[in-house]
Amino acid sequence: MGARTVRHLARLGIAGAMVIVLTGCPEDAADIVEYKATILNFDVAPTGDALLVTGDVSIDGLVLADFDPTRDPDAFARATSDLGFGHSGTRYLIDEAARNSGQDSRLPSLGGLGTEAVNTASACRFGDGDFWGGSNGWDFYCFLQDLRASQDYTVMLVRYALTVNGDLDSEEMLLTGAITNPDELTVLGGTAGGYPTELCDFDPARPTYTIGVTGDQNPLVMGYVTSNASGNATFDCLIGTGGFWKAGGGGLVDPDSAPFAPNTISSFDLPRYNYVVIVEGTGTAGAPVPTGDHVLRFQVGADIDASGNPIDNGLAPTPAAAADTADLIAAPGGAGRPDSLGVEIFNAEPLGGGNVWQAWLVNRDESPITVAPATAAYQRVAIVRERDPVTGEIISETDSILETVAATTTFTGQFTDVVDAVEQEVKHRLVITDATVGGGSGPGFFTDVLLTQESGTATTPSSSTVVWFHYTDQNGTPTNFFDDSFAGGTLLFGHFVLDDPASSETFTAADWLGSRGLGGVRENEVTVEITNLPLPPIGYYYEGWLVGPDGSAVSLGPIKGLAPDTVSLFDADIDQDLPSVTATGIRFASVSAVLEGGAIVSEEGGEYVVNLSSFYLTLEPKLGFGGAVKNIADLEVGSLPIETIIDRMRNP
Repeated sequence: MGARTVRHLARLGIAGAMVIVLTGCPEDAADIVEYKATILNFDVAPTGDALLVTGDVSIDGLVLADFDPTRDPDAFARATSDLGFGHSGTRYLIDEAARNSGQDSRLPSLGGLGTEAVNTASACRFGDGDFWGGSNGWDFYCFLQDLRASQDYTVMLVRYALTVNGDLDSEEMLLTGAITNPDELTVLGGTAGGYPTELCDFDPARPTYTIGVTGDQNPLVMGYVTSNASGNATFDCLIGTGGFWKAGGGGLVDPDSAPFAPNTISSFDLPRYNYVVIVEGTGTAGAPVPTGDHVLRFQVGADIDASGNPIDNGLAPTPAAAADTADLIAAPGGAGRPDSLGVEIFNAEPLGGGNVWQAWLVNRDESPITVAPATAAYQRVAIVRERDPVTGEIISETDSILETVAATTTFTGQFTDVVDAVEQEVKHRLVITDATVGGGSGPGFFTDVLLTQESGTATTPSSSTVVWFHYTDQNGTPTNFFDDSFAGGTLLFGHFVLDDPASSETFTAADWLGSRGLGGVRENEVTVEITNLPLPPIGYYYEGWLVGPDGSAVSLGPIKGLAPDTVSLFDADIDQDLPSVTATGIRFASVSAVLEGGAIVSEEGGEYVVNLSSFYLTLEPKLGFGGAVKNIADLEVGSLPIETIIDRMRNP
């Protein structure tokens, strides 16, 4: 009896955890003259997979657990070899991510109308001769809007030093989105110079282009433009290299040959600059920097202190908002923790009688170990499979949600398996969430997810701790999130030891490889004897079954000791003092029953029909024992062709 047949049995209400099966395919029994006695001997040895309770756990969401800017000089992972958010071949691009200067709160304060902006459709660019098609020079291009109408504006490069007042502004902004005590920028080194009277209108014939820079100009004024009546202006400034900056030759291959400072934790000297500044008004040869408001300020390189040393985390661009949580978690200074777990569970049979499955979270690194009921939402899902009509191979699988239950602070569920469709298998999906983020509970403050079987909603887990997964390794330091590691994986089935998780016992199909047995049917009495069974997990027992070709099932009851001392081994999971029970397994066990006449073979219309042809030994939950619905899953352990039964009945 294969997996598809047993799943058919599941739809008849016989579904569950593990089965040992003796089975075959019945032939026409019309020529059976008399049903007298049948003796069957068979091995009990696994020939297929045990569908034990299993499943998968995934980390579906993370929250920021801690951030330490001192852990790395680039704790926010913002450094690049050059202006990485804009460096491209032969040009720098001050793109939308860097055009936030209107929100730069550092001193000197930005002034003007307060509405100046860079057109969102056009970035500012600063490129060498290879970029704009000339030679021996650089071109700064930028289209601005929302400026004052008909107003002169000067653009310049500045090497600033930063004085940190309180916390570094960029750290505060990235972490909290607010600045409490603004830092201050001051010009560091050099003498103001450049071309305050030159128009930035892309004219290669102007002296500005050929004169070049001297290497000690700071600020370096590149020229000015006048906005139109609508407040729009296009800067297109050409300046020469002066022998300091690269001029042509196939890209920015030498960092020291570029006008922008590197956006790394490193020092730099003139004529490299870490800011582009736009000021209202125009200067003169004697006073190159206008006295008007600084209206825009683009950070293009790392911040340095008054001694020229780089400032940790002082990298471009100037942040205008708090960083995304995902970026902070992934950064060198960040530490995350799970706040949402996805748990998919297969082969978890309904317990019946008001008994429930319950979800828990456990922290094995706390002393003492802590455990709490899990907050979870639930879905019962049918796996709908499409198969190739010729080969039978699965072509596709889709999920069909059969039931949804909103999140509850203490999850319990029945885990009903039955569905009314062919080729469907049921799985149970939990989304375990962090009920009180930051409050010391939820997935991020625990290490394991656990499912137990309970007689009702419980405040502490029962000993029937059936499936679990260790999704977080806190490395023995529950309050330090920086050394945590977390990952999803496969649920383990067995017994989770709450006070010593390292000693937990897992069960797989391989545990039954050494089991053997003999079975017999004499008239309507059935007896099966089995040796070397592994102990059932705590909360489970073994039960015998006879199953017919149509899926009908007759219980032979829980296993017992061998005759004549047929003591019940129902409690072999917890009582190793029972006969033939040891700390490692069950040496001898049996099941037997006298069935009503015609239960195994009956006569219908003059023909003999085999009603019960397969033997199963199943692993059953003790909760709900004696209920009307029993549960069989498919571990094929041995098989005997039904022809043997029929032959024995022909020749008793």
